[in-house]
Amino acid sequence: GGELTTARRDGITVIVGINGTVVSLAQPLGFARASIRTPDGDLVLRPRVANISRNIVIRSENPMGVRGHTANVGHGAAWDVRYNAFESLGRTLNERSDNTPPDHSRIGTNQLGRYPDHNHHVGTASGSRSIGNAYRADGHTKWALVVHQTDEVLIENNVCVGARGSCFVTEDGNEARNVFRRNFAAYVIPGKLDMVSQTQADFDRVCPGCEGAGFWFRGVHQTVEDNEAWNNAQGIDLVLRALGANAGQMPVPAAMTIPVLFRGNITASNYV
Repeated sequence: GGELTTARRDGITVIVGINGTVVSLAQPLGFARASIRTPDGDLVLRPRVANISRNIVIRSENPMGVRGHTANVGHGAAWDVRYNAFESLGRTLNERSDNTPPDHSRIGTNQLGRYPDHNHHVGTASGSRSIGNAYRADGHTKWALVVHQTDEVLIENNVCVGARGSCFVTEDGNEARNVFRRNFAAYVIPGKLDMVSQTQADFDRVCPGCEGAGFWFRGVHQTVEDNEAWNNAQGIDLVLRALGANAGQMPVPAAMTIPVLFRGNITASNYV
């Protein structure tokens, strides 16, 4: 397939002043951002400005070497992470998974679970939260913030740009009652057009969530409210598949096939 590009993406732009709805920049933008309007001229959506700078930055020492990743792991884990930048982290690639087997008879080439921000097998994590963080994924890592067999986490007001597979993810399908609210995902580009909008094909080639969606929810039973996905290959992808790592492992209970709440979300200027 043909290549997806980010040709209409400016570099990092510095804000030098904000006065009401007027944002002043240090240099001109590379191209115009027009508001989205109806054929009659009524305003639908204005262009978005996302602040991805933070005072606290967690990054890999050598992004071109063995990249770092962070995780909240195991039953009883709890966290409250706010207003950090996760930069150039994660070494799980947006391609076929290849894990090291339990007997360590060989070394896998693309290990799962090495994500910039990974909530892993916690079970109920009520009171835990990720708020106001910036995920600067630099076009390398597969997923940015991943909820994996973890329930009842608040994920709010985060910004993510540049992941390859997806920014915000529920991984196995049995994740439930997490709250995704007012998060922003942009420039999630899988690389090739033939990787876009092929959820079944991606599962078949052992690459689930490789489509390039701003939000990829295999665990659908969430509160998804006022999130926005702009300029990705796909916007918000709700994936109904068997639970667990292997397709067909366990059917999805009927109660978990619909969101707890889904409202106020925006997808705009995505390829699909």
